[in-house]
Amino acid sequence: MTVLNSLLGFWHKHAPGSGAHAKARPAGGRPLPAGASKSGPTGAVPALPELLLAAHPLAQALLDGPHSRKRAGDGEEFWQFRPYQPLEPASAIDWRQSARSPNPEILWVREHEQKTPRTLLIWIDPSPSMRWAPDNSGGTRKVVPAKSEAALTAALALGEAALKAGERVGVAGRPRLYMGPQAFGALAAALKESLAEDRPPLPPLATVPPHAQLLLVSDFLWPEKSMEKIFSACASRPGRTALLCVLDPAERELPYQGQVRFTTPESDQTLTLPAVESLRENYRTELEGHLARLRSLQGPRSRFALHWTDTSLLPPLMKLHAWLGKRNAAGDARP
Repeated sequence: MTVLNSLLGFWHKHAPGSGAHAKARPAGGRPLPAGASKSGPTGAVPALPELLLAAHPLAQALLDGPHSRKRAGDGEEFWQFRPYQPLEPASAIDWRQSARSPNPEILWVREHEQKTPRTLLIWIDPSPSMRWAPDNSGGTRKVVPAKSEAALTAALALGEAALKAGERVGVAGRPRLYMGPQAFGALAAALKESLAEDRPPLPPLATVPPHAQLLLVSDFLWPEKSMEKIFSACASRPGRTALLCVLDPAERELPYQGQVRFTTPESDQTLTLPAVESLRENYRTELEGHLARLRSLQGPRSRFALHWTDTSLLPPLMKLHAWLGKRNAAGDARP
């Protein structure tokens, strides 16, 4: 195995006997002298009020965007007109709207917003390595959040948007479901608490109802077999699954010089590499291959989005919000 594969493989490798996936995390942002090592700093998750303030404008942008989570149904609130489809009953036609149509060959159906709420369950990777944060002590450099902070902010934004759309939202593995905008604070507290619990490093899919929608937020630097197992299970679920991959820019750039010893907060393993800068180009190629592999594993019932913590959260959230808001051909009324 090449040194390059050793580095990327180390990020995917199980810690011996631990049952948890170990991920090498580079140190800080400064080059280290030959033979030196430094554990990456761990970022504390901000206080709940700060997280709510960060998530709220994102949730509002999702609700104000082009992809509303409204769904056709039998409620009383008007949603939209759409063309009449063959084999639909004639009673579905809105004759008054059809008479106004500039094209007399098109008949129109009045649709109402569906009132039956759907269920969205959220899982955030609790692995210690998700708390790894870059060195923000440079002063003039842009402050980059820890991956766990970005993951929690993203989950809260999608959760708040779902609550405001009248849907039920909960934490995967917990029985309680929350409804209505007034429940956002309780949902936020439950999500933050879930990160502090001693939980398995992989999502508890066995506890998720088949037709519930599911949001998984992680760096997805998992062992290959675990990754294939989880993605395959998500692809076969009747309910939609949104997969948000959160990565640090250091994992994109490998911005280190000289000899560096990489450590992981999940085990006592280390990996020392000389002239790390010489590996950079090939490392990026390997990482792109890994991300392409993740995208290839998504199925017809799942969607993958990538977020780098030094960029805006809104584009990947818009993508996943639109995906979760789509109506299944068979309807979304089941929990």
